[in-house]
Amino acid sequence: MALRRSGTWALSFASRAHFSRPVVGSTRFFHTPTASRPTKASLWTKVAPLAVAGVTVAVLTVINISPIDAEAKVDTLGVLAWGYNGRKVVSPTKKDQAIKSPEPIHFFDGLELRDLVLGEEFGVAVTPKGDLLQWGAGYSPTAERPEITLRGRDIRRAVISRGRIYAVNDAGTNVYSLAGTKSKQDLESKSSGWSIFHPFGKSKMTGKQLKVPLKRFEKITQIEAGENHLLLLTSKGRVFTAVTGSLPINTTDGELGVPVLLTGDPEESIAAESVFEVASLSKVHAVQIATGSHHSVIRSNDGRVWVFGSNLYGQLGMDYTVDTAYLPIPVHLALDRLYNVKGLAQLTCDYIAAGGESTYFVTHNLKKNEYDVWASGSGLHGQHGTGRYVHSQGTPVRIRALSSISEYSEKNSNIRQVPIRYISVGRRHAAAVLDNTNDDRRAAVRRQLMVWGANDWFQIGNGRRSNQTKPTSMSDVLADRTYARGAVGEEVYKDDNVQVNESQRQLSEGQSKKGYHVEETIVCGPFSSAIYWKCN
Repeated sequence: MALRRSGTWALSFASRAHFSRPVVGSTRFFHTPTASRPTKASLWTKVAPLAVAGVTVAVLTVINISPIDAEAKVDTLGVLAWGYNGRKVVSPTKKDQAIKSPEPIHFFDGLELRDLVLGEEFGVAVTPKGDLLQWGAGYSPTAERPEITLRGRDIRRAVISRGRIYAVNDAGTNVYSLAGTKSKQDLESKSSGWSIFHPFGKSKMTGKQLKVPLKRFEKITQIEAGENHLLLLTSKGRVFTAVTGSLPINTTDGELGVPVLLTGDPEESIAAESVFEVASLSKVHAVQIATGSHHSVIRSNDGRVWVFGSNLYGQLGMDYTVDTAYLPIPVHLALDRLYNVKGLAQLTCDYIAAGGESTYFVTHNLKKNEYDVWASGSGLHGQHGTGRYVHSQGTPVRIRALSSISEYSEKNSNIRQVPIRYISVGRRHAAAVLDNTNDDRRAAVRRQLMVWGANDWFQIGNGRRSNQTKPTSMSDVLADRTYARGAVGEEVYKDDNVQVNESQRQLSEGQSKKGYHVEETIVCGPFSSAIYWKCN
């Protein structure tokens, strides 16, 4: 297989890998050797402590490939994490303020997860059965491993905002809210009649349910959260918003998208967890939402983008002025202006991502059939991926390392564009995965992973504290780090359930022994990152 970036050809390490959809990330593909280490059978038999707070986590696995299988079999599952560990989210058993390089969270050895969230104070995971787990000093200073805090609600996705957890069930019909700390959960259980037992008890708290005015057959398809606000997307393309936390607030930056809620009067307040529809988007069929700390981004089914909230750093994709500092109403963002020569672009936006004070747009030039990635907002820590440090950036800038990537497919004997599969954004760093899926479904999928941005808490995972101003292949980052048993590539690193060698430097997917379709997924916390096996 050959890769071409901006007209330059380069030989990849995988000779028979072909690509389908785009993914976020930038790593080279390698063949993964077969391994047959046993997988731990049950979540509840795990006794090793977990680690996951404000840190970067990565899961390195061994895939067993059969030439006659329809899908690669995943023999070994797990999670690795690194980054900020001041609240013992990344490594609960260590007192280190930061974990410089990926370390396994042993509690999750052999496990797939529906979702994984890394917060500053605590971590959240969703089991294949939809139970919610928590850990970290912010949850409980005495908890050395994850505990179930919400059981029997069939949770699919969770987010953290203002010290609370918001979770959507798999059916998309209910949104639950529960306190992030164990002590507050105990208080809420007493005041509301909830029942909380030990992690292996027969029942758990039910969680407060938010009232979302859904129509018949309408369901929630996506949930995102900023520092003070929650954003919900439904199957009918409607967008809802709410103030998060347990206490009301009296001012916003417009990130709710409802003008009447933009108040600076100290005598007026906005009730927490009251859900409102963004009425100005009633004629827009939204298909994706994204949130930064104080701004919101919406993508419609026709490839248009709408933005609202704070624009102090240009994170809304427009230059900062007195008039554009705060936008309380969704405003259409014309991305076709990014191409200076008229007539060369027939543009749609295929993907959006946001985090902190930064925003990312993935555009598809239909005339040239090229995918480009653009960044706006704060770039003081290299978040723009352009090699420069910029305090603020209104007009989005193109990230060359992630744009206009093509590859040659030996199976189809043609050149195809490699799109972005997804982008995960922390407060000041980001990760992207390229959607270069193998055409041959009998072979292992190998997706390239790229990381860049702030590295003050080692959230990039290369063992150094210098920021990364350009997207760097995760394969290169991991090759630079050193395990206790020697440098990666020289020796095989082993722990109870994970084997790692130089050939395993890209994300994979396959089928777990329990029959779930699983995909290695990277998620960035505020000052951390993680890769885990996500099950559908």
